[in-house]
Amino acid sequence: MIDITKDNQSELIYFVEKRQDEISSIQAKYDWDKYNQYNNLQTEFSSLFFDPLYAIAFKKTGSHIDTEILFKELTKPQKVIYALNMFHGQVRNGGIYQFFWNLPEFSHAVEQSLIEIKASELLSNYQKVSKEFLEKEAELNHLRNKSALNTLVYRVKQFILSFIGKQDKGLRSEGFEHFTEGYDVMKDSEWFDTYFYENEKELYQKESIYVLENLDKIISIK
Repeated sequence: MIDITKDNQSELIYFVEKRQDEISSIQAKYDWDKYNQYNNLQTEFSSLFFDPLYAIAFKKTGSHIDTEILFKELTKPQKVIYALNMFHGQVRNGGIYQFFWNLPEFSHAVEQSLIEIKASELLSNYQKVSKEFLEKEAELNHLRNKSALNTLVYRVKQFILSFIGKQDKGLRSEGFEHFTEGYDVMKDSEWFDTYFYENEKELYQKESIYVLENLDKIISIK
């Protein structure tokens, strides 16, 4: 389980460089009243400050870095926004259930991050869903393991058939079916997705404020 209070860097290791006038120009470009639209200040910050970190890490180390390993090389403010980016990216794509299915190791970090940016209402609602996830984690893990196994079997069969020059048009992976079964397991939390879409503006605003308040711990200002 990832914890944003542990292994925090005091100095920037992976970061982008920006001039202060560039930051001021970005701020002036976006209207606070349009935060529930793309693009907004939060999405712009994410694109400029956080999306490049993997490429920067690869250039510096010469190899791909696992997300959890990269996380240990970040400052606390970098971790906060990175965790939240992963959270609302998953929720916007497939709902809160998809987040807990794909990134359960970040569930605690998201809670910590919501506390850090002072998103109290969203935090309270997130904790309700997190409670259900913890209660049903064993059942979801069982489905996840079945999904992983079926996907592996499917890929092995594909490889063997391609190796011997044959095709099986009826061959398919059942891994996704186990993923969709999990929606029924977490059905008591379906309400969260509607709540999130109706209130995401507050989250983006609070994230942007947090970035600006901790800018020197997130990027290098030239």
